[in-house]
Amino acid sequence: INSVERKFESLVSLLKNKVDIIMISECKIDDSFPMSQFQIDGYHSPFRLDRNSHGGGIMIFFPDYIPCKKIEVDCFK
Repeated sequence: INSVERKFESLVSLLKNKVDIIMISECKIDDSFPMSQFQIDGYHSPFRLDRNSHGGGIMIFFPDYIPCKKIEVDCFK
C-alpha cells in the first residue's frame, strides 16, 4: 500500500464487507500511530508488525465472526 496513513479511509470503503481477511503490507507506520486510528467496524483490532516511515510493516484484519488471537513467537533465538 506504500503508507497506510493517508489511504486508510479509501481502503476501508473499498474492502469493507467484501473480504474476510485483509492483509496490508508496506504500511510504513510505527507505534506513534494509535491502534484506534485503524479500526474497521465489523473487524477485530488489527494485528500489526510496525516498522517506520522508511519502509516495511504489515497489518492484518480478521472479521469479528472469526475467532483469533496473536501468538508471540520469537523465531530469532
